[in-house]
Amino acid sequence: MPTALDTPGAVFRQGTCVLLARIVDIDNEAIVIADVDTLTYTIFEIDPCLPNELTAVVGHNAISLTPSDVISNSLEV
Repeated sequence: MPTALDTPGAVFRQGTCVLLARIVDIDNEAIVIADVDTLTYTIFEIDPCLPNELTAVVGHNAISLTPSDVISNSLEV
């Protein structure tokens, strides 16, 4: 199974950010909406001086998402 990698970046305060990823299953096949029952996300703030101490960003902790709103059955460009 592929290993997750950190992708560094910055977003300005009150700014927006669009993240796209190709997520594959154990057979290295791209997942589709029907493969996912539940989906949640958390955004963590990382202190550069204490990178192992993660703090969830208020309003972005264990947020439920509807799979069909965030997963596409075909690759996006």
